[in-house]
Amino acid sequence: MMKINNTFLSLTFCFTLVFVCINLASAQSYRNALGVRVGSPFGITYKHLFNEHSGLELIVGARGRSGEVIGLYEYHIYPAKKAPEFDLYFGGGAHVGFYGPAVKGKDRGPFYGGNPYWSRDEAYVGVGLDAIVGCSYTFKNAPVNLGIDYKPAISLNSYVGYLRGDLAISVRFVLN
Repeated sequence: MMKINNTFLSLTFCFTLVFVCINLASAQSYRNALGVRVGSPFGITYKHLFNEHSGLELIVGARGRSGEVIGLYEYHIYPAKKAPEFDLYFGGGAHVGFYGPAVKGKDRGPFYGGNPYWSRDEAYVGVGLDAIVGCSYTFKNAPVNLGIDYKPAISLNSYVGYLRGDLAISVRFVLN
């Protein structure tokens, strides 16, 4: 219950921040942006927009003793005519993860929560499919793009069918 409340408060804060920003600035379109993804996985995010509605996002991130490379195709829509700098997006792609072994002798109880990705005795490589849904805002007077997204993923080769969901905030510097 506590985890759900923290997630709800985090989402409420982030959406409030985005809507406050909408009232403070106006749009700047971009083609390429590079930044930091804070959440799960924590890492670097690069986004390239092919046109107004489609783009590609690459995420290279870490989760504890593990790392992932994620590629996503995203479709963008702009629901507010008076705020074209605000967009919603959704899409899908795939990931390759390099998962390290659990620390031997450590209790794998509540921290791991039965999560097979971090409770194995040996390192392994995992692949799977990802989806993404989120919103972002690009400032007109500063080369900054803020985004928040939810990214569920499902395993295909190890622990087939294991589903997890990741929530993160991205802050990107607009390159051009």
